[in-house]
Amino acid sequence: MKSFMKWVGAVAAVVLMTSAATAANDLAAGKVKSVNADKKEFVLIDGAGKDWTIKFADNVVINRGGKESATDLKVDDAVSVCYDKGIRTWTAHYILVKEGDTKDYQLRRGTFKNF
Repeated sequence: MKSFMKWVGAVAAVVLMTSAATAANDLAAGKVKSVNADKKEFVLIDGAGKDWTIKFADNVVINRGGKESATDLKVDDAVSVCYDKGIRTWTAHYILVKEGDTKDYQLRRGTFKNF
């Protein structure tokens, strides 16, 4: 029984480490429903009307009209978000506010073929 519990613990540790190591940045788009600066999080409403609570990373970049800051997110902003989907929380690293000249911009994922 003791060896079985060690085996289960080892498998769980490997699964957790693998999922953290292979976590890729995901993309989401929607509208900001609320911002809670004290908790360092915001609520995003996606296209299907579902609410998603996303934490701000310590080094989050918010791009509004080509100017980058760490604090310029407001309720009702239309945004595209690049975030890490963690086990318990989602953490935003880059937020593109869609307004003015950037209203039709989208965040995309890809790789460079040549440099």
